Order: sequence, then C-alpha cells, then structure tokens
Amino acid sequence: MKKEEKDKTEEEKKIPETVEAESNNYDFIREKIKDRPINRKKLLRRTLLTAGMAVIFGLIACITFLLLEPVFGKLLNSDQGMELTPVELNENAENELIPTETVQIIDEDKEEGYQIAVEKPLGEMSLNDDDVVVSGNSSHGDGSLSGNGASGTKASGKETDGKDDLELEDYRQLYRKKYSLSVEVSKSLVTITANEDATNWTDEKELREHMTTGVLVGENGYQLLILADSARIGGNEPSDNIRVRFFNGDYADGVTLLRYDKDTGLAVYAIQLSDIPTAAKEGYKIAVIGTSSTSSVLGNAVIAEGMPLGSESVCYGAVTSSDRTSTGIDCSYQLLTTDIYGSTDASGVLTNMKGQLVGIICNGKNDTGLENMVCAYGISGIRSLIEDLSNNVDRSYLGIYPAEVDYDAKREYDIPDGVYIKDVDIDSPAMQAGLLRGDILISIDGTGMLTVGEYMTILRGHKPEDTIKIVYARSNGSTYVTMTGEVELGFRPEK
Repeated sequence: MKKEEKDKTEEEKKIPETVEAESNNYDFIREKIKDRPINRKKLLRRTLLTAGMAVIFGLIACITFLLLEPVFGKLLNSDQGMELTPVELNENAENELIPTETVQIIDEDKEEGYQIAVEKPLGEMSLNDDDVVVSGNSSHGDGSLSGNGASGTKASGKETDGKDDLELEDYRQLYRKKYSLSVEVSKSLVTITANEDATNWTDEKELREHMTTGVLVGENGYQLLILADSARIGGNEPSDNIRVRFFNGDYADGVTLLRYDKDTGLAVYAIQLSDIPTAAKEGYKIAVIGTSSTSSVLGNAVIAEGMPLGSESVCYGAVTSSDRTSTGIDCSYQLLTTDIYGSTDASGVLTNMKGQLVGIICNGKNDTGLENMVCAYGISGIRSLIEDLSNNVDRSYLGIYPAEVDYDAKREYDIPDGVYIKDVDIDSPAMQAGLLRGDILISIDGTGMLTVGEYMTILRGHKPEDTIKIVYARSNGSTYVTMTGEVELGFRPEK
C-alpha cells in the first residue's frame, strides 16, 4: 500500500516537468514577425509605368475618336454635312415676284371645241384671263381652281367689247388671282402640331392637339428652319411630340425647338432634312422676304394665310395702320394692323400681292375693341431677330424698355438726343449699372443713337459678357445732367 502511494507521488512530480518541457517546445509562437521593407524604387517604377500606360491609352482613344468621328457623322447624316450654314434674310424689292411660278390658263379652241391648258407666269396674268387652274396639292383644298366648277369652261358667255369698264366678272377674276397666289405661298407654310396628354371632366385620359402655323425661313445645311408663334404649342416648354404637315399633306416628325424669344413669343423650330418626305422636300419653298416699310404696306392689299380664323383659312384685306409698336426688353417692334376680321387665336403670315412675306401674325397686340382684327409684326423690324433665332445665337442683354422721344417733346423739355428709358428690368445689367426710369441713353461705346432701331443694332453688335461704356442723361428737375458708366452685358433671358 505504501509502495503504491510512493509511486503515485513520484508520477505527480513528473507531470509539471513534462508540461514545462512541452511549453518550452512552443516558445517560437511568441516571436514577432517583421514586415517586409518597402522597395521605394520598385514602387516608383510601377507608378510611372501605370501612369505611362494611362497616357498611352488616352492618346489612342483620342486618335481613334478623331479618326472615326467623320465616319459616324456621315452614317448618322448620310447626305448632309454637319457644318451649319448661317441663315440670312434679305429683303426683296417690292416689284419682285416669286420666281418661276406658273398657273394654268384655260383657253378654248373655237374650231375644235375643246380646251387647252396653257401655263402662264403669275405676273403676266391679266383680268382677261377668264379661267385659272392651279395645279398641285394645297393646304387649302385639292389644289385646283377653275372658272366654272370642275369643267373649267368660260364663266361668262359674253364677248369682250374692248371697253375698259370693270364688271363683276373682273372682280371675280381678281379674287381668283389672289387665291392662285395664296396657293403658291402655301408651299412656304407648314402646320405645326403639338400633342398633349390631358384628362377630361370624366377623368378619362385623352390626347389634345394644339396647332399653329409655321413659315419656312431657311436651311442651315442639314436642318429646315421654321418660324412660328409658339404661344399655342407650349412656348419655351414645348411638347415632346411635335410634328409638321407640309403643303401637300405629308407629315414629318422629330421637330425640336431651336430658340425662343419671350418678348414676341416667336420661336424657330428645326427638323432634319433627312426626316422630310421626298415629295414635300421637292415641293416646299423658303419664304420670300418682303418689306414692311410704311410706304410699301400702308393702305395696300395683303393676304392673311395660315390660321387667321383660328383654323386653316385664307383672308384678304388691307393694312390700315403701320405706326404702332410693341415694346419689350431691349427691343421695340413694328405692328401692322389690318381690316381683316380674324380670331384672337390667329396665327400665320401676311403677304403682299407679290407673294412676299410682310408680317407674322401675332396675338394680343391690338388695342381695346380691336381684338379680332388681324395684327402682325412687320417683317422688316423682326428680320434680325429671325436671323439670331435661326442661327441659335446668344443675344446680349442690357435690360431696358426703350422708346423714342418725339420732336415736339424734345423741343419743349430740352431733352437730349438719345433713347428714352421707359423702365428697367429687375436685376438686369442696366439696374446694376444704376440706370433709372426716365434716363436718356445717349451712346454706347461712343456710338450715338436717335431711334430704338439704332439702339437694337448697336446692342446686337456686342456679345454677352462684353463690357460697354455708356453715356446717359438724367434730369435733376430743371435740366439734364450727362453721366457715364460701364456695364457688363448679360445673356438675354428666355423665360
């Protein structure tokens, strides 16, 4: 028994020695492992290599883009170059006709008893041309016009006796000639349609169409440019779905707003030439620009075409007033008033008896009591505006409402020559420069002005962010004091 206890005690003494020995065998676990030292030269070499590869990749990408850009450009615009051709509107002399246009004159072969259609230029038609047939399609109808219904026979059976007295038949012939001219003008017009999703009174969704008349003012190399009063189709926030209908009934989609003028509501829309149907492309014509000077239009006959009655229509009348103006920011435009009774939602154009464009029909510009008389912006006053809109130009902005001082007021109040400031736009460059209502703007960069037209021309010669020197006069109650200042022009707002 004692022997067993002795052996057990010896074994217990051996256990700590064994544990201590095993513990000594794993002492390496406590050793600290040091990080590998950074090879700075190798790191720098890798960084430079990565940067160099990035530069090489960028250069290759740039070269590839430059080489392939013309190829993809031609694929996207197969028959049109991407370089824009500036649009310029040139006024034509009043005695010029729309070139090379003809209508058909029905003549009767008295021996054989049948009719012969002879083409004759519009300018050579006379009151003795009894029967006129206009060939081709028209937005006004089927495009044909004859003297006695569809047969085209002579409307009056009497023979001419050589007298110069005018008859009712002559009056009819005048209207027929005017209509034949309007058919030719219609080739320069389109109907612009904007679709809008709306909800009716029963909460049912419906598609509403808004229409206005557009006039073809030019091409820039790959787009057809259309001028229109945009109020009826969304103004500067147009619908995403705009299409146009040409004179022959063909439609084209993909119309986009190019530029908008908030003072007049006029806008230029663009459509790619490649999106226009072939028949329409071969038949449409760019509008011939006339003049709206008082001596040329006042009291003269005009044709209102497009939507003067709120829908497609043609009206005839005369210009009754040409001395009124519509003033906006940095602008003032001539207004033509006619004796044509139209719609307050009218749109379209005014043309003279030569087929030349003399006005763009506008809304809401007539005096009280004359709201339904067709009114238009004179084409001479807005010609520069149309060019800027068509060429997508950023226009300079001073921010005054200009007006002209008449001769009698200058003499009575000893007002210096210049442009009278009716008002100043809030937060405009003019306000920041200290210009006030009632000041007289005398000159810009040393160039004097007497009329609003001269002021607009001078301002148009400067770009936004140009700094100009102005000379203006301010009344102190008894006399005008001349003052000077500098103004940095801004970008003309479109909203």
